[in-house]
Amino acid sequence: MALDLSVLNELSSVAEVQQTTRALRATNRPVVLVPIFGRPHTAHAELIAAAKSLPRAVVFVVVLPGICKRDEELTAAAAQTRVEFSAQEIDYLAQAGATLLWRPTAAEVAVADGRTMVDAGRLATALQSAVSPKAVNRFVTTMVRLLGLTRASDVVIGERSYVQLVVLQQAVSDLAMGVQVHTIGVLRTSSGLPCSRMLGQASPAVTQAAMTISAALVAGTHAATQGIAAAIAATQQVVALAPGLDSVTVTVTDDWLQEVTDTTVGAAEDAYRLHVVATCDGVTLYDQGTVLVGDVRRRQEKEIAQAALAAAGLDAELTEEEFSELQRLRELVARQQTVRKAFGNDASE
Repeated sequence: MALDLSVLNELSSVAEVQQTTRALRATNRPVVLVPIFGRPHTAHAELIAAAKSLPRAVVFVVVLPGICKRDEELTAAAAQTRVEFSAQEIDYLAQAGATLLWRPTAAEVAVADGRTMVDAGRLATALQSAVSPKAVNRFVTTMVRLLGLTRASDVVIGERSYVQLVVLQQAVSDLAMGVQVHTIGVLRTSSGLPCSRMLGQASPAVTQAAMTISAALVAGTHAATQGIAAAIAATQQVVALAPGLDSVTVTVTDDWLQEVTDTTVGAAEDAYRLHVVATCDGVTLYDQGTVLVGDVRRRQEKEIAQAALAAAGLDAELTEEEFSELQRLRELVARQQTVRKAFGNDASE
C-alpha cells in the first residue's frame, strides 16, 4: 500500500497497522507512537508536536478506548467499543501533524481478562488512591501490546497521568523493548487547570476543587525550600479551603513513585514529585508537580559552577565537598574585596 506521508492516513485493522509500520521501519523511518484516550484536545496537539519534532518522524496517533486504562471487566460488549471521531476532529489531528491514525476497538489492543498480563510490581500499588492496581496493569499490558503491533521506535506521553508514564518507562526498560520514551509536562489553562476533557465537562464544584488542588501544588512548591514536611503542610492547608473535597491524600515521592520524607532524604537537595489525590462529588481528582526540596539558591549556584568547569574542559561531577570549598574561597575573596574597598575609601578622605 502506497502511503502519502504529507497527509493523515487512517488505518482500520491490526493487519493494516502491521503491514504499514513494517514497511516504514524497513525504510529506517522512526515510527513515533502517540497514544491518546478519548477525543482530541489541546494537550494531545502538544504531544503530537513533540513527536513531530523528532528527526524524520512518522507520527502515529492511536486512540485508545477508556477501558484500556480502567479496571472494569472487559465484557464482550466493552471489547467492541471504539472512540468515534467527527471529520473536524480528524482534521484537527492532521493539522497538529499526525501522519497515521488508528482508532482500534478495545478487543484489538486490550488483553482479555485471564490472559497474559504485565504486572507493574510495586508501581501498580504506588498511588492506589488515584488509580487501582488492576487499572495500572491493564494500561501497561495494553501499551506493551500496542508497541509490538506498531513497531514503534519512540513513544510520547504526557505527565498528566504520571503513574502511567512511570510504569510504561519501567516496562520498556525491564523488557528490553528498544523503545525510547519521551514526555512533556502538564499543559495547563490560564486558571491553572490541567488540560483535560473530563475537567472541561465537569460540574462547577469539581472544576473549583481541581483549581484549588492546582493552587495547593503551587503553595507546596514554594514551601519545599523548607523541606518535604513543609511542602506537604502548605499543600494540605490550601486543599482544606475547598468545600466538598474528600479522601484527600498528599504525598511526596521520587521520580519512581517511592515515597520520601525529610528523614529518608536527609540533607540531600533534589527534585521530587508532589502528588494530591482527592474526590469531589464522586469524581477522583489527581494532580502532581515537581518540587525542589532544599536550598534552591545553593543548587543553582552549584549548577553555574559545574557549567563553568565544563566550559573549561573539566567535565567531572562537582562534589559537595568541592562546592563547599569553592563557596569558602568565594566568601574569602568577597571579604578581601571589602577590606580593599574600605582602605581605598580611607585613603581618599
